[in-house]
Amino acid sequence: MLIHQKARDESRIKSDPAVVGLINEISKVRHGLTVVQHYDTISVPLVYTQVVFTVIIYQLLLTLSKVQVTYCILATGAPALPGKI
Repeated sequence: MLIHQKARDESRIKSDPAVVGLINEISKVRHGLTVVQHYDTISVPLVYTQVVFTVIIYQLLLTLSKVQVTYCILATGAPALPGKI
């Protein structure tokens, strides 16, 4: 038995516009649930994660090299590259 027929048999719905409103609201809920279900099927491409990982690694290496140059200058009081001022 359909939900609107059951509600009409129980005298919960008294007019046809109420049935139309009820069906419209049920359709909105079903559409919202379908949208939520499709969010689960969207996957993040593997290429995106590889690019982010590569950028993070290069940033780490760049930061480490800057720290090493700064440490050499502070420790010896001379530039990191001999002959360059």
